[in-house]
Amino acid sequence: MAAIGACILIFAIVQFKHAYTTDFLEKFSLSSLSQRITKSVTVTGRLGYTARGVVYSLVGGFFILAALLSNPSEAGGLQKALETLMQQPFGPYLIAGVGVGFIMFGLYCALEAKYRKIE
Repeated sequence: MAAIGACILIFAIVQFKHAYTTDFLEKFSLSSLSQRITKSVTVTGRLGYTARGVVYSLVGGFFILAALLSNPSEAGGLQKALETLMQQPFGPYLIAGVGVGFIMFGLYCALEAKYRKIE
């Protein structure tokens, strides 16, 4: 169970790396895109990858916690991650932020589908 949690945490770190370095822009031929589209791809990609990193961090943490407590019922998925966010101070705002992040990732995926460079 801890190994699964560690793998999920590594995946979360990769999501944060994408958001920070904007290496996802390498999938696009930026010289052929307008400045507006390039900015849209950058903003939606950064916000989307950050939201994914937050949620995957929580899920990975739950798996590790369950392994440490030897209680598999403590491991949770997306629902548990969102419930945990909701229980925090300003929970509804945190949930709204993650929701907006997921929407941004969806928009980024749509932009990638339309403008991805073909090799």
